[in-house]
Amino acid sequence: MANGYTVSGEVVQDDGGVIFDIYSDDEPAVLKQGVIGPDALEALNGGPFEDAADVIDEYREKIASTAGDHWLAN
Repeated sequence: MANGYTVSGEVVQDDGGVIFDIYSDDEPAVLKQGVIGPDALEALNGGPFEDAADVIDEYREKIASTAGDHWLAN
């Protein structure tokens, strides 16, 4: 089982959502793709935001942990 996950390669979409790559520390060559929508970013941020990339940077560890949970569930 992986000890952690890393989020990288974020691309902000026109709708304000973000597509990102995620990989586990025990299989760094295996990349999966994640998506976080603008509504989820707003909820994560606790309110409106101006720059999706700033929200991703601030909550990167939490996003990686949640994405890792989804990785394990699938």
